[in-house]
Amino acid sequence: MKDAKILVVEDEGITAEDIKDYLIGLGHDVLGICSTGEDAIEKARELAPDLVLMDIMLAGVTDGIQAAEIIREQYGIPVVYLTAYSDPQTLARAKVTEPYGYILKPFDQRDLQIAVEIALHKHIMQSKIIESQRWLSTTVSSVQEALIAVDSSYRIITMNQAAERLTGWSEAEAHGRLYTQIYTTCDAHTGEDLPTPIHLALQTGETITRKGEAILIARAGHIYTVDETASLIVDEIRGVQGAVMVFEDASGRIEDESSYRDELVPAVLDSLAAMLVVTDGDGKIIRINQKARSIIGREDNEILDKYFWDLCSDQKDSDATASSFKNLNGVNNEMNFDCSWKTESEGDKKIRWCNSAIREGSDEISYILCTGIGL
Repeated sequence: MKDAKILVVEDEGITAEDIKDYLIGLGHDVLGICSTGEDAIEKARELAPDLVLMDIMLAGVTDGIQAAEIIREQYGIPVVYLTAYSDPQTLARAKVTEPYGYILKPFDQRDLQIAVEIALHKHIMQSKIIESQRWLSTTVSSVQEALIAVDSSYRIITMNQAAERLTGWSEAEAHGRLYTQIYTTCDAHTGEDLPTPIHLALQTGETITRKGEAILIARAGHIYTVDETASLIVDEIRGVQGAVMVFEDASGRIEDESSYRDELVPAVLDSLAAMLVVTDGDGKIIRINQKARSIIGREDNEILDKYFWDLCSDQKDSDATASSFKNLNGVNNEMNFDCSWKTESEGDKKIRWCNSAIREGSDEISYILCTGIGL
């Protein structure tokens, strides 16, 4: 790096001038020469150099190591030590201040050049890393959904404020823990253990999305039905480094969808010209449209919660219809049959039914749509 601004801190006049001449010969700008730690701190604040070359042993109250620590912590300026001392005690004190280099006296121009160039390059790279981390932290914090990132050993790297609110754990408490200690879930329908999207993403290498399938059990005992999506964190060189998951409380969405269905579905069903009956997986009636209601001549409170075959005219039809429902399984999704229903206006009415089993993301039947036409 050329034209770097460098501050020299050296209390031996001849050595300080030699260093200055070396640096100028290398194309750098020497902002000044200081002989005490106190002066070095003040000049670093005032001049904001790119690098400080610091002699460890200085006259005055503040030695070079103390001055370097203050300069690094308060101003973020890298320091390279110049010293004739290489004893273990001095090195131990110097390491604590995280110097960017250590040059033993006597040294020549080549030694100085190498140390300066390496220190400046290292500082540039570390500044870029810090800036990237700052951008990442800002991005993570600004994500509206809750976010947790883990490494390949399932330990938490970071989480945002939304995740803190839902889990009840602070980022500081969660950092480094196995994420299942922080993010505890179970199946929303059965209450049994459920593999998390992070586990599935790391096992399959795919992005995993689940909507309302899990219940998050928060730290204070609060529970939330959650929508979750997990994806891999992949480094171009090192491969999979972990996974990131976004999740949010799904109760509002589920409530809205339920309300939407409760309002819209009856209107749509009632507009159909055909008879339509909806049962649960066992054949118990949970909804019926206006066409079927008018033909049967009964109100909902007389029909709902009865089994489909309870409306048949005779025992033979009832038994055959019940058997048809029970034959629906993981392979068969449709059944067609004729049966007679008791109606108020037409007595025993022959009806042809086409029934479809609906399975929402599992082998279990969620509900059965029964469409009928009078014969």
